[in-house]
Amino acid sequence: MRWLIGIALVVWLAALALPQGRGDRASGSAPATPRPAAGADGPRARDAACDVLRAEHRAAVAAWRSQLREARRAGRTRPPSPDAAFHQRFADLSRSGSMPATVWCLQRTGGNGGLDAGAPLAEAERSARRELYLRLIDGLATDGRLVTANLVELLVREAARGLGREEALALSRQFELAARDDAARRAAWYAQARLLSVHDVTDEDAIGRARELYERIQRLQPDTELARDAGDELWRLDHVAVGKTAPDFVSADVFGNEIRLGDFRQRIVVAHFSRFLEPESRGSLVAFRDLAQEFWDEDFMLLGISADEDRQAFRRLIEAEDLLWTIAFEGSSAGAAAKAWRVRDWPQVFVLDGAGVVRFIGLEGRELSAAVRTLIGERER
Repeated sequence: MRWLIGIALVVWLAALALPQGRGDRASGSAPATPRPAAGADGPRARDAACDVLRAEHRAAVAAWRSQLREARRAGRTRPPSPDAAFHQRFADLSRSGSMPATVWCLQRTGGNGGLDAGAPLAEAERSARRELYLRLIDGLATDGRLVTANLVELLVREAARGLGREEALALSRQFELAARDDAARRAAWYAQARLLSVHDVTDEDAIGRARELYERIQRLQPDTELARDAGDELWRLDHVAVGKTAPDFVSADVFGNEIRLGDFRQRIVVAHFSRFLEPESRGSLVAFRDLAQEFWDEDFMLLGISADEDRQAFRRLIEAEDLLWTIAFEGSSAGAAAKAWRVRDWPQVFVLDGAGVVRFIGLEGRELSAAVRTLIGERER
């Protein structure tokens, strides 16, 4: 009996000497990017890890917005956005095959491989973004619905603020070749048509090709949301493209005063569609304030159209930021002005001459100021 007890004691001591699991060794360490559990289903586990990380990011953004409000009230320096700190963690998940994480990386501004509005991308950032798009296109095979739902808007946005229209078009063609069903293929056509007919394009051949693609979508996939979107784009090409007389609309400011576009005929009008309360829009407020001051003594009208939903917060913004130009408060992106012009891309800028004809679209900064100056010069001749 004693020898049995001795063997049991040796086994027990040997068990105590074995190394502990990873979780025990990592106790007290900083949280890392969530990783799929061993043996778990790969794609599902990666998506679950991305959900956890997105929840953490949302909490960080909520805290940052609170800090931002306090900094504005106290006149302190704006705190940095948390996006850059999260970008590497989402990038790690993207490399592991998570399509939601790849979408997050492409959507965000700032951080490695992110977009910085108004600044050209360094070659390393361009390469990083190309890799993300190719990864997303490869994901059509495993997560086609998610990829298709995001690729169109990502590519259209990329044309204006990232890789540029030509590279976005090339990617949209790769999207078409990789499509595994009719729905994805037609979404790729729609992306190509949008890129061929973005607001500042005046090339008749490109616009003609876009029309063909929109009409093909309507013919092959009638009574669908995509066909309705294609119809909206065809209408826009006929009514609010460069050289077209902009449709009239009636809206109201945040205090209920009526705003009618037709009342501003004979003036040069800059119509700025935006969500003014979003942190990303604050820099543009300074630029538009400068624009209003630059041309205050000219026959010029700066007209904002707000899609913000919080009326009281918007009133406070007007007072805090001295937004002294006329702004229509529409409460959503489907207000009277946005519907009248079928505006899809926010923010967006249209420049109208005194006859109400659309002369420029999508300009900002110095280019926008120069366009207004050009129209003033035309009037004076």
